[in-house]
Amino acid sequence: MEQQSKTVFDRDQAIKSVSFSPGCLCRVDGAVPSVKGGVDVKGQALQYFENWQQGVSVIFFKDGDDDSFHFDQVHIHKGKTMYRGEEIVATVDKFGTPLQSSVSAQL
Repeated sequence: MEQQSKTVFDRDQAIKSVSFSPGCLCRVDGAVPSVKGGVDVKGQALQYFENWQQGVSVIFFKDGDDDSFHFDQVHIHKGKTMYRGEEIVATVDKFGTPLQSSVSAQL
C-alpha cells in the first residue's frame, strides 16, 4: 500500500497530483498468477508469497469540487482489519466457503 503527493509548477499555476495504491483483494499466497509464481507437475499453484498487500481505500469527496477529497487506506491482514475503531473480519475463507460465525457455532 502506497500513496504519493506531489506539486509541480508550470507558467500559470501549481499542479498537484495525488496517487495511491490501496492494495488488492486477491489471494497473496501464489494462487494468483504472477511473474514469480508457478505450478507444480500436477498443475497446482506453488505457495509463494508476493510482495503484495491486501487492502482497500475508502474515498470521501465533495460533488463538483475536484479539490475536496480525502481517502483512508484500510490494510487487511489474515482476513481482519480495523476501520474507525471497529474490527472487521472476513466471512469466507480463501476459497470463498462461508465461515461459521461464533454466534452460529454456539447454537
